[in-house]
Amino acid sequence: AQGGPAVLDFGEIADEGERVLPLTLRNEGRLPLAGRITAQVEWLRPSRAEFRCPAEGQVQVRVALVGERLPAGQQDVPAGLVIDSDAGQTRVRALAWARRPLLAVEPTQVVMPDLLAGETAEARVTVCNRGDGDLQGTARSLAPWLQVRPLQFACAPGESLPITLAVDTTGLAEGPVSLGEAVRLYSNGGAKSLSVKLRVLAPRLVLNATHLSFGDVAYGEREERLLHVQNAGSAPLTATLQPLVHWLVPAETEISVPPAGDHAVTLAVDTTPFEHGAVIVEQPVVRIVAGTIAQEVTASLVVLRPS
Repeated sequence: AQGGPAVLDFGEIADEGERVLPLTLRNEGRLPLAGRITAQVEWLRPSRAEFRCPAEGQVQVRVALVGERLPAGQQDVPAGLVIDSDAGQTRVRALAWARRPLLAVEPTQVVMPDLLAGETAEARVTVCNRGDGDLQGTARSLAPWLQVRPLQFACAPGESLPITLAVDTTGLAEGPVSLGEAVRLYSNGGAKSLSVKLRVLAPRLVLNATHLSFGDVAYGEREERLLHVQNAGSAPLTATLQPLVHWLVPAETEISVPPAGDHAVTLAVDTTPFEHGAVIVEQPVVRIVAGTIAQEVTASLVVLRPS
């Protein structure tokens, strides 16, 4: 038996569909011939496993290439098919080339620098095509505080391009932020996930007291108390002290407190407006404003009238 052609060349395969080539088996003898066709690779599938051929006749077999089983890259198999018959054994060479893209991303773990609350920052990752087919894909952010640019990408074999990740910390709580799957890349060459880590720094206003008692104060005298403004956060705190009454005088109206710091501000009562005496109970006297946070402090005192 002789097979024609002796080579099955399927050429370049761009998809995972099925491609079929004819294989003609000829019997040049004077007796009928019987045999069996065996595929040596899983991506070849003959239309029949056994055949019979009349004397000096021929039979045609259709050989299908199963694209989904074809490995990536160029395939050259000297014995893709083996034909065993009464006349001996014949081998058929099989050629095929599956051009397939392969998605790679570096790095897959993105670590942002420490950011103050409300700040923005960007980082870049590189998308590479390590296959031999054209790569096409999309990028999707899985976090509302993270934007990805561009949303679609295309890459020829062996080429690469940058993907930008933009972080906006507005609305994020102070402390570490870690998302194992922050960005998802989908492509015809596979899918990849990117993780993002960062730390949000923010001040945190804490007062040692929200009420000050000045006790009994004689008219014309001056009484003072200390208010401790503390920063329990991780970033410097800038605060403004806004008097709410004309008779309370803070020694400072603008202060800065480092992380884990404590700043004592002197608050003094001016009793000269109370020539007839006064009894004040838990009246708001000063507002401390730090960014979007504001706290009020109340005070109580009795101003004694002169005898």
